[in-house]
Amino acid sequence: MSLCNNEADALIASGAPILCLDTCSVLDLMRDVTRDDLLPADAQAALFILGKMEAEQELHALLAEQVRHELNDHLVHIQEDAQRAIDKWQSRMSRVDEIAAVFGAPARAQATHLDQHVARARAVVDRMIASAQPLRPSADVIPKAFVRMSKAITPARKGKDSMKDCVVIESYLDAVSTLRARGFSAKAVFLSSNTKDYAAENNKLRSDLGSEFDALSIEYASNMRTARHLLGV
Repeated sequence: MSLCNNEADALIASGAPILCLDTCSVLDLMRDVTRDDLLPADAQAALFILGKMEAEQELHALLAEQVRHELNDHLVHIQEDAQRAIDKWQSRMSRVDEIAAVFGAPARAQATHLDQHVARARAVVDRMIASAQPLRPSADVIPKAFVRMSKAITPARKGKDSMKDCVVIESYLDAVSTLRARGFSAKAVFLSSNTKDYAAENNKLRSDLGSEFDALSIEYASNMRTARHLLGV
């Protein structure tokens, strides 16, 4: 099993809900701050969730080993992309100011508060990773992930190499199954903004994976706001 007996017992004894983190939802905290789909409420919810994670007995987050590997692979270039987006934004603002000045506008916009934004966001990501409990895959995870991919069961899709996503979801299914079998009754939520692979209409989980989640009383959240609501924290 992916959780040793002592780890499972500690999670059960705390009575706190569990959040299963996907790679994309952690990286989202540090992505391009100028993008249109980023809402202040999501950032606020993420910081609130992080505070509960760091309080230890109020919320536990699990971080599958595959997710940790993917974070290690992508953190640096996501950070660089985010900084380039801010640089582009500031350059555009400067150009607009210069044009406005030609037409007699006396004021100039200020965006120096963004200079350290990426570093601050990276610090939040690092805290979230450090606060989450590492989840090692059990011996059953890889074979089950391969079957899931071969049968194109969510998050797998025909014509796509979805093995990594399948390993992530099998890791969390295995962990929650272990906990439920040992009497864990608190809420469990899987957080992934990868709606392309996980969700059908209205950001609802696809039915095949949904039935597996229902059997273990796992809920799905596509953003931090929804995750906070479902966790009840």
